[in-house]
Amino acid sequence: MTREGITVVHAIPGRIRLKIASLRDNSTLASELQHRLVAIQGVKQVETNPRTGSVLILYDAAAMASPEALLTLAAPLSQLFPGLDLKDLPAWASSTNGAHPTPSLAQSVAGFFGSLNQKIDTATGGVADLKILLPLGLFLFGIRSLLSSEKRAIPTWYDFFWFALGTYFMMHPKPGEKTPP
Repeated sequence: MTREGITVVHAIPGRIRLKIASLRDNSTLASELQHRLVAIQGVKQVETNPRTGSVLILYDAAAMASPEALLTLAAPLSQLFPGLDLKDLPAWASSTNGAHPTPSLAQSVAGFFGSLNQKIDTATGGVADLKILLPLGLFLFGIRSLLSSEKRAIPTWYDFFWFALGTYFMMHPKPGEKTPP
């Protein structure tokens, strides 16, 4: 969305990045905008870059969940940029706090495997899940490769064993260790 040289580059819950044409090479205006935005309750951090004309606003998504609260971020913009029409800005609210945000690729993949893991858990009555089946499957592929190979190429079957072992320990950390994301 562009209005009076202001473009919403991206908006996700808790984070909005803007490009403002008149902010470019204007450190005084960048500093003033940063001071005004930081003063808003719920805003955690504001980074302005007068070299690129970029503004990054990090805010508490829970505290600014309503469209009205989110529009308080637009107030300093309307003060510093009088041509800004605030009627166009409710799209911020829908793009950042809508009921159906667009998931990232990582969220989609995590959701797929989470759902698959849930189905496996239900089908096996809680006996097995992907944390057990994935390393076990890799281990069995290693055994199959070892037994069916005429030329016992060590890296071929050996890699499956190490990958299975590494995956098992990665998915079953010791108590107190952080699990990888």
